[in-house]
Amino acid sequence: MTKEEKKECLRFNDQRGTAVTLLSEAGATIPQICSITRHTLQSATLPDGSAAKKAKR
Repeated sequence: MTKEEKKECLRFNDQRGTAVTLLSEAGATIPQICSITRHTLQSATLPDGSAAKKAKR
């Protein structure tokens, strides 16, 4: 894939996902990441709620 083709494939959600990863690696909590990326806490947690439980600690 050429550089130009890659640029055409880049979407907002790709950038948003990268931002989530970088924020997480920098030590941001799930609620902090949600507030920056405008995700809901519910959409950012696992179905059993385990990620949300860890974020409250």
